[in-house]
Amino acid sequence: MEAIVWHGRRDVRWEEVPESRVPGVGEVRVRVAFAGICGTDLEEYLDGPIYIPVDAPHSLTGRQAPLILGHEFSGVVDVVGEGVSTLAVGDHVAGDCLIYCQHCPECRSGRFNLCANLGALGQMADGGLAEFVTGPAYSFVKVPDPVPLDHAALAEPLAVAVRGVSRTNLEPGDGVLVTGAGTIGLFVLQVAQRRGAGSVTVVEPHRGRRELAERLGASVAVPSLKELSASERFDCAVECTGRPDAQRGAIALIRPKGRVVLVGIPTESTCLDTLMMINGEKEIVGSLSHLALDDFAAGVALMSQGDVQVDPLISRRYPLREGVRALEALQHPEDDLVKILLVPGTGEPVQRIKGGENS
Repeated sequence: MEAIVWHGRRDVRWEEVPESRVPGVGEVRVRVAFAGICGTDLEEYLDGPIYIPVDAPHSLTGRQAPLILGHEFSGVVDVVGEGVSTLAVGDHVAGDCLIYCQHCPECRSGRFNLCANLGALGQMADGGLAEFVTGPAYSFVKVPDPVPLDHAALAEPLAVAVRGVSRTNLEPGDGVLVTGAGTIGLFVLQVAQRRGAGSVTVVEPHRGRRELAERLGASVAVPSLKELSASERFDCAVECTGRPDAQRGAIALIRPKGRVVLVGIPTESTCLDTLMMINGEKEIVGSLSHLALDDFAAGVALMSQGDVQVDPLISRRYPLREGVRALEALQHPEDDLVKILLVPGTGEPVQRIKGGENS
Protein backbone atom coordinates (compact mmCIF):
# COMPACT_ATOMS: atom_id res chain seq x y z
CA MET A 1 0.00 0.00 0.00
CA GLU A 2 1.08 3.63 -0.38
CA ALA A 3 2.01 5.70 2.67
CA ILE A 4 3.76 8.88 3.78
CA VAL A 5 6.66 7.80 5.99
CA TRP A 6 8.76 9.89 8.40
CA HIS A 7 12.41 8.83 8.38
CA GLY A 8 13.96 11.90 9.98
CA ARG A 9 13.99 15.67 10.04
CA ARG A 10 13.38 16.96 6.50
CA ASP A 11 13.16 13.35 5.37
CA VAL A 12 9.56 12.34 4.71
CA ARG A 13 8.83 10.05 1.77
CA TRP A 14 5.94 8.65 -0.22
CA GLU A 15 6.58 4.91 -0.32
CA GLU A 16 5.04 1.59 -1.17
CA VAL A 17 4.98 -0.33 2.13
CA PRO A 18 3.51 -3.67 3.22
CA GLU A 19 -0.24 -3.55 3.74
CA SER A 20 -1.32 -2.67 7.26
CA ARG A 21 -1.34 -5.77 9.42
CA VAL A 22 -4.42 -7.85 10.21
CA PRO A 23 -5.85 -6.62 13.51
CA GLY A 24 -5.18 -8.58 16.67
CA VAL A 25 -7.33 -8.91 19.77
CA GLY A 26 -9.13 -5.66 20.51
CA GLU A 27 -8.02 -4.02 17.27
CA VAL A 28 -9.57 -2.97 13.96
CA ARG A 29 -8.24 -2.10 10.54
CA VAL A 30 -9.61 0.95 8.71
CA ARG A 31 -9.55 1.76 5.01
CA VAL A 32 -8.63 5.45 5.00
CA ALA A 33 -10.92 7.79 3.05
CA PHE A 34 -9.40 11.19 3.84
CA ALA A 35 -6.39 12.24 5.90
CA GLY A 36 -5.42 15.74 7.00
CA ILE A 37 -1.95 17.15 7.47
CA CYS A 38 -1.66 18.62 10.96
CA GLY A 39 0.60 21.40 12.14
CA THR A 40 2.31 18.78 14.29
CA ASP A 41 3.12 16.77 11.15
CA LEU A 42 4.74 19.87 9.68
CA GLU A 43 6.69 20.45 12.91
CA GLU A 44 7.92 16.85 12.86
CA TYR A 45 9.00 17.38 9.24
CA LEU A 46 10.79 20.68 9.88
CA ASP A 47 12.05 20.34 13.47
CA GLY A 48 11.48 16.74 14.55
CA PRO A 49 11.72 14.44 16.23
CA ILE A 50 9.29 16.01 18.68
CA TYR A 51 7.06 13.08 19.58
CA ILE A 52 8.31 10.39 17.18
CA PRO A 53 10.60 7.90 18.98
CA VAL A 54 13.96 7.57 17.28
CA ASP A 55 16.60 6.17 19.63
CA ALA A 56 14.45 3.44 21.21
CA PRO A 57 11.03 1.87 20.66
CA HIS A 58 8.07 3.54 22.35
CA SER A 59 7.33 1.89 25.68
CA LEU A 60 3.73 1.04 24.81
CA THR A 61 3.61 0.57 21.03
CA GLY A 62 7.07 -0.94 20.62
CA ARG A 63 7.61 1.20 17.51
CA GLN A 64 10.16 3.78 16.46
CA ALA A 65 11.05 5.63 13.26
CA PRO A 66 10.54 5.14 10.39
CA LEU A 67 6.78 5.56 10.97
CA ILE A 68 3.76 6.42 8.86
CA LEU A 69 2.48 9.88 9.74
CA GLY A 70 -1.13 10.95 10.14
CA HIS A 71 -3.42 11.42 13.15
CA GLU A 72 -6.26 13.31 11.42
CA PHE A 73 -8.20 10.92 9.23
CA SER A 74 -11.48 9.21 8.52
CA GLY A 75 -12.39 5.93 6.90
CA VAL A 76 -14.40 2.74 6.92
CA VAL A 77 -13.78 -0.26 9.18
CA ASP A 78 -12.32 -3.00 7.00
CA VAL A 79 -11.49 -5.84 9.41
CA VAL A 80 -12.49 -6.35 13.06
CA GLY A 81 -10.26 -8.24 15.46
CA GLU A 82 -11.31 -10.71 18.12
CA GLY A 83 -13.08 -9.25 21.14
CA VAL A 84 -14.23 -6.01 19.49
CA SER A 85 -17.92 -5.24 20.09
CA THR A 86 -17.95 -1.44 19.69
CA LEU A 87 -17.28 -1.37 15.94
CA ALA A 88 -18.33 -3.46 12.95
CA VAL A 89 -17.15 -3.84 9.37
CA GLY A 90 -18.53 -0.98 7.31
CA ASP A 91 -18.75 1.54 10.17
CA HIS A 92 -17.62 5.06 9.35
CA VAL A 93 -15.00 6.23 11.82
CA ALA A 94 -12.64 9.08 12.62
CA GLY A 95 -9.24 8.54 14.15
CA ASP A 96 -9.10 9.50 17.82
CA CYS A 97 -5.61 8.00 17.57
CA LEU A 98 -4.57 8.02 21.24
CA ILE A 99 -3.05 4.81 22.59
CA TYR A 100 -2.78 4.42 26.35
CA CYS A 101 -1.87 1.76 28.89
CA GLN A 102 -5.23 1.78 30.80
CA HIS A 103 -3.36 0.89 34.01
CA CYS A 104 -1.47 3.96 35.26
CA PRO A 105 -3.07 6.35 37.80
CA GLU A 106 -4.06 8.82 35.08
CA CYS A 107 -5.72 6.14 32.97
CA ARG A 108 -7.54 4.73 35.99
CA SER A 109 -8.89 8.24 36.59
CA GLY A 110 -10.11 8.52 33.00
CA ARG A 111 -7.45 11.07 32.02
CA PHE A 112 -6.20 8.94 29.15
CA ASN A 113 -4.57 11.89 27.36
CA LEU A 114 -2.17 12.15 30.31
CA CYS A 115 -1.20 8.47 30.36
CA ALA A 116 2.33 7.93 31.62
CA ASN A 117 3.02 5.86 28.49
CA LEU A 118 0.87 7.84 26.04
CA GLY A 119 1.21 7.02 22.37
CA ALA A 120 -0.65 7.96 19.23
CA LEU A 121 -1.24 6.63 15.75
CA GLY A 122 0.85 8.71 13.38
CA GLN A 123 3.44 9.57 16.02
CA MET A 124 4.39 6.50 18.05
CA ALA A 125 2.74 3.96 15.72
CA ASP A 126 1.82 3.89 12.05
CA GLY A 127 -0.91 6.42 11.28
CA GLY A 128 -3.48 7.40 8.72
CA LEU A 129 -1.42 8.87 5.87
CA ALA A 130 -1.80 5.53 4.15
CA GLU A 131 -4.39 3.35 2.46
CA PHE A 132 -5.06 1.37 5.65
CA VAL A 133 -4.34 1.83 9.35
CA THR A 134 -4.59 -0.70 12.18
CA GLY A 135 -4.91 0.14 15.85
CA PRO A 136 -6.84 -0.43 19.07
CA ALA A 137 -10.61 -0.22 18.57
CA TYR A 138 -10.79 2.52 21.20
CA SER A 139 -8.52 4.67 18.98
CA PHE A 140 -11.36 5.07 16.46
CA VAL A 141 -14.66 6.88 17.00
CA LYS A 142 -17.79 5.96 15.08
CA VAL A 143 -19.31 8.92 13.24
CA PRO A 144 -23.02 9.14 12.34
CA ASP A 145 -24.23 9.07 8.74
CA PRO A 146 -24.97 12.83 8.55
CA VAL A 147 -21.23 13.55 8.88
CA PRO A 148 -19.46 13.25 5.49
CA LEU A 149 -16.16 11.42 5.62
CA ASP A 150 -14.20 14.46 4.46
CA HIS A 151 -15.64 16.40 7.40
CA ALA A 152 -14.95 13.50 9.76
CA ALA A 153 -11.25 13.75 8.88
CA LEU A 154 -11.29 17.05 10.80
CA ALA A 155 -12.96 15.59 13.89
CA GLU A 156 -9.62 15.22 15.68
CA PRO A 157 -8.57 18.89 15.45
CA LEU A 158 -12.14 19.86 16.35
CA ALA A 159 -11.84 17.71 19.49
CA VAL A 160 -8.57 19.52 20.32
CA ALA A 161 -10.42 22.84 19.98
CA VAL A 162 -13.31 21.62 22.15
CA ARG A 163 -10.86 20.68 24.90
CA GLY A 164 -8.99 23.96 24.58
CA VAL A 165 -12.16 26.00 24.99
CA SER A 166 -13.27 23.83 27.91
CA ARG A 167 -9.97 24.57 29.67
CA THR A 168 -10.64 28.34 29.53
CA ASN A 169 -13.57 28.05 31.99
CA LEU A 170 -15.48 30.25 29.54
CA GLU A 171 -18.58 31.95 30.92
CA PRO A 172 -21.41 33.47 28.84
CA GLY A 173 -20.50 36.95 27.66
CA ASP A 174 -16.74 36.54 28.08
CA GLY A 175 -14.33 38.17 25.67
CA VAL A 176 -12.05 35.55 24.08
CA LEU A 177 -8.71 36.03 22.33
CA VAL A 178 -7.59 33.40 19.81
CA THR A 179 -4.04 33.53 18.45
CA GLY A 180 -3.69 31.68 15.17
CA ALA A 181 -6.42 31.03 12.60
CA GLY A 182 -5.35 27.65 11.33
CA THR A 183 -7.70 24.68 11.58
CA ILE A 184 -7.68 24.50 15.38
CA GLY A 185 -7.91 28.28 15.85
CA LEU A 186 -10.90 28.52 13.50
CA PHE A 187 -12.58 25.67 15.33
CA VAL A 188 -11.82 27.36 18.68
CA LEU A 189 -13.54 30.47 17.34
CA GLN A 190 -16.68 28.51 16.45
CA VAL A 191 -16.77 26.42 19.64
CA ALA A 192 -16.33 29.52 21.80
CA GLN A 193 -19.26 31.17 20.00
CA ARG A 194 -21.46 28.12 20.54
CA ARG A 195 -20.58 28.18 24.23
CA GLY A 196 -21.69 31.76 24.72
CA ALA A 197 -18.64 33.97 24.20
CA GLY A 198 -19.60 37.62 24.06
CA SER A 199 -16.87 38.35 21.53
CA VAL A 200 -14.01 36.49 19.87
CA THR A 201 -10.95 38.38 18.63
CA VAL A 202 -8.63 36.48 16.28
CA VAL A 203 -4.97 37.28 15.59
CA GLU A 204 -3.64 35.87 12.31
CA PRO A 205 -0.97 37.27 9.92
CA HIS A 206 -2.50 35.81 6.71
CA ARG A 207 -5.19 38.04 5.24
CA GLY A 208 -7.19 35.19 3.71
CA ARG A 209 -7.41 33.40 7.05
CA ARG A 210 -8.43 36.64 8.78
CA GLU A 211 -11.20 37.14 6.26
CA LEU A 212 -12.34 33.55 6.81
CA ALA A 213 -12.34 34.11 10.59
CA GLU A 214 -14.58 37.13 10.10
CA ARG A 215 -16.95 35.14 7.87
CA LEU A 216 -17.13 32.52 10.60
CA GLY A 217 -18.16 35.16 13.13
CA ALA A 218 -15.03 36.68 14.66
CA SER A 219 -15.77 40.06 16.20
CA VAL A 220 -12.36 41.34 15.10
CA ALA A 221 -9.50 39.77 13.14
CA VAL A 222 -6.13 41.52 13.17
CA PRO A 223 -2.71 40.65 11.69
CA SER A 224 -0.73 40.96 14.93
CA LEU A 225 -1.11 41.45 18.66
CA LYS A 226 0.37 44.93 18.20
CA GLU A 227 -2.85 45.92 16.45
CA LEU A 228 -4.79 45.51 19.69
CA SER A 229 -5.09 48.39 22.11
CA ALA A 230 -2.76 48.23 25.09
CA SER A 231 -5.76 48.93 27.29
CA GLU A 232 -7.82 46.09 25.83
CA ARG A 233 -8.25 43.10 28.08
CA PHE A 234 -9.77 39.68 27.48
CA ASP A 235 -11.33 37.27 29.93
CA CYS A 236 -9.46 34.32 28.44
CA ALA A 237 -7.25 33.35 25.53
CA VAL A 238 -6.53 30.21 23.53
CA GLU A 239 -3.03 30.23 22.07
CA CYS A 240 -2.89 28.02 18.95
CA THR A 241 0.46 28.89 17.35
CA GLY A 242 3.07 27.66 19.84
CA ARG A 243 5.14 30.79 19.15
CA PRO A 244 6.80 32.48 22.16
CA ASP A 245 5.72 35.99 21.08
CA ALA A 246 2.09 34.87 20.82
CA GLN A 247 2.25 33.18 24.21
CA ARG A 248 3.69 36.29 25.88
CA GLY A 249 1.25 38.58 24.08
CA ALA A 250 -1.78 36.53 25.09
CA ILE A 251 -0.68 36.59 28.74
CA ALA A 252 -0.24 40.36 28.62
CA LEU A 253 -3.70 40.92 27.14
CA ILE A 254 -5.84 38.95 29.55
CA ARG A 255 -7.41 40.69 32.52
CA PRO A 256 -6.40 40.02 36.14
CA LYS A 257 -7.42 36.49 37.10
CA GLY A 258 -7.79 35.68 33.40
CA ARG A 259 -6.65 32.38 31.93
CA VAL A 260 -4.49 31.55 28.90
CA VAL A 261 -4.81 28.04 27.47
CA LEU A 262 -1.78 26.80 25.54
CA VAL A 263 -2.79 24.52 22.67
CA GLY A 264 -0.12 25.20 20.02
CA ILE A 265 2.96 22.96 20.22
CA PRO A 266 6.14 25.04 20.71
CA THR A 267 9.45 24.21 19.06
CA GLU A 268 11.45 26.61 21.25
CA SER A 269 11.44 27.80 24.87
CA THR A 270 9.50 30.86 26.03
CA CYS A 271 10.68 33.45 28.58
CA LEU A 272 7.73 34.76 30.61
CA ASP A 273 7.20 37.86 32.73
CA THR A 274 6.22 35.99 35.87
CA LEU A 275 5.90 39.21 37.89
CA MET A 276 3.06 40.27 35.60
CA MET A 277 1.41 36.92 36.20
CA ILE A 278 1.80 37.21 39.95
CA ASN A 279 0.54 40.78 40.12
CA GLY A 280 -2.50 39.93 38.02
CA GLU A 281 -3.05 36.43 39.44
CA LYS A 282 -3.16 35.24 35.86
CA GLU A 283 -3.31 31.56 35.01
CA ILE A 284 -1.58 29.58 32.27
CA VAL A 285 -2.81 26.06 31.63
CA GLY A 286 -1.86 23.47 29.07
CA SER A 287 -4.34 21.57 26.94
CA LEU A 288 -3.18 18.27 25.46
CA SER A 289 -5.10 16.51 22.73
CA HIS A 290 -8.59 15.36 23.80
CA LEU A 291 -10.67 12.68 25.47
CA ALA A 292 -12.80 10.42 23.30
CA LEU A 293 -15.89 10.30 25.52
CA ASP A 294 -15.84 14.04 26.24
CA ASP A 295 -14.12 16.26 23.68
CA PHE A 296 -14.25 13.95 20.67
CA ALA A 297 -17.89 13.03 21.22
CA ALA A 298 -18.78 16.71 21.66
CA GLY A 299 -16.97 17.61 18.44
CA VAL A 300 -18.71 14.90 16.42
CA ALA A 301 -22.04 16.08 17.84
CA LEU A 302 -21.29 19.65 16.74
CA MET A 303 -20.52 18.35 13.25
CA SER A 304 -23.61 16.16 12.98
CA GLN A 305 -25.87 18.99 14.17
CA GLY A 306 -24.35 21.51 11.78
CA ASP A 307 -23.16 23.73 14.64
CA VAL A 308 -19.67 24.18 13.18
CA GLN A 309 -18.74 24.96 9.59
CA VAL A 310 -16.19 22.53 8.17
CA ASP A 311 -16.24 23.07 4.38
CA PRO A 312 -14.63 26.53 4.52
CA LEU A 313 -11.59 25.08 6.31
CA ILE A 314 -10.84 22.49 3.59
CA SER A 315 -8.61 24.37 1.15
CA ARG A 316 -6.98 21.67 -0.99
CA ARG A 317 -7.23 17.99 -1.83
CA TYR A 318 -4.09 16.15 -2.90
CA PRO A 319 -3.73 12.51 -3.87
CA LEU A 320 -1.77 10.75 -1.14
CA ARG A 321 1.25 10.38 -3.40
CA GLU A 322 1.56 14.20 -3.29
CA GLY A 323 1.82 14.24 0.50
CA VAL A 324 5.43 15.44 0.60
CA ARG A 325 4.52 18.24 -1.80
CA ALA A 326 1.68 19.17 0.55
CA LEU A 327 4.06 19.36 3.52
CA GLU A 328 6.37 21.60 1.54
CA ALA A 329 3.44 23.85 0.57
CA LEU A 330 2.58 24.31 4.24
CA GLN A 331 6.04 25.71 5.00
CA HIS A 332 5.10 28.91 3.17
CA PRO A 333 1.32 28.70 2.91
CA GLU A 334 -0.68 30.73 0.46
CA ASP A 335 -2.79 33.42 2.05
CA ASP A 336 -5.99 31.37 2.15
CA LEU A 337 -4.55 27.92 2.87
CA VAL A 338 -5.99 26.25 5.98
CA LYS A 339 -6.40 22.46 5.72
CA ILE A 340 -5.04 20.05 3.12
CA LEU A 341 -6.73 16.67 2.81
CA LEU A 342 -4.88 13.74 1.28
CA VAL A 343 -6.87 11.10 -0.58
CA PRO A 344 -5.39 7.57 -0.80
CA GLY A 345 -5.71 5.42 -3.87
CA THR A 346 -6.25 8.16 -6.43
CA GLY A 347 -4.11 9.51 -9.21
CA GLU A 348 -6.37 12.49 -9.71
CA PRO A 349 -4.74 15.93 -9.83
CA VAL A 350 -4.84 18.37 -6.95
CA GLN A 351 -8.26 19.91 -6.38
CA ARG A 352 -8.59 23.43 -5.14
CA ILE A 353 -11.76 24.15 -3.24
CA LYS A 354 -13.15 27.62 -3.68
CA GLY A 355 -15.82 29.41 -1.73
CA GLY A 356 -16.19 26.65 0.81
CA GLU A 357 -17.57 24.22 -1.76
CA ASN A 358 -16.21 20.71 -2.30
CA SER A 359 -15.54 20.53 -6.02
